[in-house]
Amino acid sequence: MLSFPRSNNTTGIDVSADENGIFIATDIWTVPIPKNMAKTYAKNYSDTSIKNKVNEGFFDWEGKVCLTHNDAKIMLSKSEANDLIDLIEKKYL
Repeated sequence: MLSFPRSNNTTGIDVSADENGIFIATDIWTVPIPKNMAKTYAKNYSDTSIKNKVNEGFFDWEGKVCLTHNDAKIMLSKSEANDLIDLIEKKYL
């Protein structure tokens, strides 16, 4: 499990992974991302030929990294995004 602190909520952001996928949760919402989609997002961001050219997944934005999945979007620091991608790669790739 990963935890990223945030000043705008009490619990920050918690990320967990199981055989079904990853779960990104705060104190008020949870976004599940199926395993196959999480793998695709991590691979796309690591592939410089398509990085930042896809509509979903990780992409760079104004010095940070945005993770988008369906209607959910979350801004991460580059370090947080790298930690999340490492979790996906260790768990599924």
